Amino acid sequence: MANPARGGANPWQWFELGNGVRAAIPVAMAVNPITKTNWEGVGVIPNVEVDSEKALSEAYAIALKQLSKTVKNKFKLNEINEKLSELTSNK
Repeated sequence: MANPARGGANPWQWFELGNGVRAAIPVAMAVNPITKTNWEGVGVIPNVEVDSEKALSEAYAIALKQLSKTVKNKFKLNEINEKLSELTSNK
């Protein structure tokens, strides 16, 4: 099972404090407009949980499935379906 992204929501900036010392201080805070929360240190929970090694092929399969719903050209649709079959046989 995949872990959520660790999350880095708050932009920060370096500030020189003198004597060769500087500090990274947050200068803003990102807030999700729906949940009214911040994902700093929490990350974003993925819509589809999958091992990181399989994430690219899973995303590709999801995209192809969505694309197949809109393609009118039967040759393109066949190509999409062949690739989907290839991806699902490798799981």
